[in-house]
Amino acid sequence: MLNAGGGTLVYGMHDSGTVEDLSVLSPRELDEYRKLVHDFIHPPANIDLEEIFLTDGALIFLFHVDHDYERLFQRKDNEAVYLRVADSNKGPENRVEVKKLEYNKAIRSYEDEVREDFDPADFDDAVCEAYRKAMHYVGTFEALAVKRNLATKRNGLIVFKNAAILLFAIGAIQAASGAVGLKLQILSNSTSLASCGAHSFLSVDRNELESPMLGGS
Repeated sequence: MLNAGGGTLVYGMHDSGTVEDLSVLSPRELDEYRKLVHDFIHPPANIDLEEIFLTDGALIFLFHVDHDYERLFQRKDNEAVYLRVADSNKGPENRVEVKKLEYNKAIRSYEDEVREDFDPADFDDAVCEAYRKAMHYVGTFEALAVKRNLATKRNGLIVFKNAAILLFAIGAIQAASGAVGLKLQILSNSTSLASCGAHSFLSVDRNELESPMLGGS
């Protein structure tokens, strides 16, 4: 989950929903569960443990796993890298897959950066409106951007992220950071684009921008 989108792991409950009371374990065994995230994960991860007693007195553990955009996590004992996909684990990943994960995290980290210096007047209004209509959203483009995690609210103002700038700013967009150089070209009649009226625009969620997009310069 650390290498994917985060989530919550429940210890003490079977996939079928049957509760398996952890209080039957010895104090030593319970401590081993509490220390799992410290003993087996590298680098140190942001995981919170919540211990809950249900109404029948049964004990379960909830491990709340934060999504980390930048770091790749592996097992301490064998350096294996795993990825949570749907309700199962994928891995250990090979070298190519690990490199792709590292690339994806760098891209997502860059896309999620807030740009307080960006002027919304530089957006292509027609493309923004086409996107709003394509999403069947009743409201402003700005409000939609917040809902789609393309922007955030700060001190009562809407501040856009790099993801929104890459998708909707006017003209050819080039963005670079220390770890990533990303160039997106707005192309007509592409299977990765959605057309609306005279304008075409990327309709993917930012989490779908997972691999290099190559085009002419």
